[in-house]
Amino acid sequence: MDTEPAAGAVSLVLALTAAEQQLVSEELQRLLALQRDERGRALITRMITAVEAGVIDETLMEDFSPLLEQGLVSGFVRHRYGADGETALNRLYARTPRGKEITETAAAVTRALAPLRGQRLDAVQISTVTPGIFTVLIDTEACQVTLRFHGKHVGIENLAIGI
Repeated sequence: MDTEPAAGAVSLVLALTAAEQQLVSEELQRLLALQRDERGRALITRMITAVEAGVIDETLMEDFSPLLEQGLVSGFVRHRYGADGETALNRLYARTPRGKEITETAAAVTRALAPLRGQRLDAVQISTVTPGIFTVLIDTEACQVTLRFHGKHVGIENLAIGI
């Protein structure tokens, strides 16, 4: 139940379901107990208040999204809350501006790769560029595409046609 953004704008208010409130509240309470920095404690306390109200607004979104992302990427959310908790928080993350950006990036790459459908696949090669950065080479009968994965970013690094 996000508020409706203006045409082309991203909603900066995120309404939480009761299940999302419970999961996020538990995690924030855990983080608050670990936090020693006063500014960090104040921020987490503000987030707890917002979660209890059921709405994360734009003043907290910049800090809220990375918090969700860190728990999901590290595997901690799945370990602590199981597959159902992970799924619920993944869906919540996908509704944040950062989550929407990542989803759109993946969709754009998928659209760019659509012309490969039906072509004979000659080779696929995954390479490490540096720690955390990988490329995937897709070689077909008509072209060669190199995808680059860097953290949460993915893009087409190179496209060669007719080789």
